[in-house]
Amino acid sequence: MENPFYYGTTVSGKSFTNRKQEIKEILADIKSGQNLFIYSPRRYGKTSLIKVVLGKLKKERFATIYLDFYQIYSKERFIDLYSKAIANVTASKMEKIIDFFKRNVKNVVPSITVDVNGKPILQLEYSNRKSTISKLLEDVYQLPQRLAVEKKKKIVVVFDEFQEIRNLNGEQFEKELRANIQHHEKISYVFMGSKTHILLNMFNDENRAFYKIGKMFYLSKLPKRDLISFILKRFMEGSYNINANTAEEICNITKNHPYYTQMLCHEIWEICSDNKEVEERDLNIASDRIVKNQSELYLRIWDNLSIYQKELLIALINSGGESIFSEAYREKNRLPGASTVNKCISVLIEKGIVEKNKDIYEVSDMFLAKWLKSNIV
Repeated sequence: MENPFYYGTTVSGKSFTNRKQEIKEILADIKSGQNLFIYSPRRYGKTSLIKVVLGKLKKERFATIYLDFYQIYSKERFIDLYSKAIANVTASKMEKIIDFFKRNVKNVVPSITVDVNGKPILQLEYSNRKSTISKLLEDVYQLPQRLAVEKKKKIVVVFDEFQEIRNLNGEQFEKELRANIQHHEKISYVFMGSKTHILLNMFNDENRAFYKIGKMFYLSKLPKRDLISFILKRFMEGSYNINANTAEEICNITKNHPYYTQMLCHEIWEICSDNKEVEERDLNIASDRIVKNQSELYLRIWDNLSIYQKELLIALINSGGESIFSEAYREKNRLPGASTVNKCISVLIEKGIVEKNKDIYEVSDMFLAKWLKSNIV
């Protein structure tokens, strides 16, 4: 049996850790036509979760459109990728897809080409004039609604890593998008992101276009009992001998973080592949191997931080992440003023190095924290 623990990619099937309650709630919201803002720190499994949800909706004859904003760097790129995503659910025959775009999008010449794998893909030819792009965007925004009306289908549109909309003239693009989609019927829009402070600003600032556009849904870490059950089941399916206490210790090391739990279990699986006995000492061996393999990356992260950011990061490791702006905390850890600490923590969160959970700041990657303890602190 091959290693069942995956990280660094979306997972499904047996590799997807139990999120039954979240799936149930998201499905109910989408079916009722609710727009959603799904947010959490990086690597909590948002994309894997939504793809499981979309798979279930497809079985109920929903049309599902998924767009990753990490791939979007210009309005032209948005037009191309969004159009192709919509084309994938428009029709099965190429001529019908071409006909749909000819009728609903002005100033373009649609055609079908074949990629390197022989798969047909939509191509749109259009002028790059600013006025043409602006009119074209308005038509493309409306495509899901026109498709819903024409096909008499319910549609869900997912915009993943939506905070990257900042690359498209940010707030102006927000206004254009909101103005065009706010009256769409039979469509649920799901906005997802990992830079939670940016998404929360979009949703909670009454001066922003997406103010209160939908329901906020925070994806938290997995409950420990579910994660323990997942770990035990995967190891036992491979005939590995592991007890519940050892599985719980894995969760303690990774702080119930889905991504890092998969990473640690992947290494443990490899280390114990000969005798298939998982003991607590193997957890330390696996942790040390991860830190060693990631050391160059961690060194690069450290080198790219300012002096004050480094000092704050060390303080979080030595003194924890509560009350970091207080005078007592700053004096104990020899930190600068509260305003400087605030700027530093904002940068560390922006870089994904630190995350905030219930007013407590902590290093996102526990293996980075272990590397810092061994090499810096």
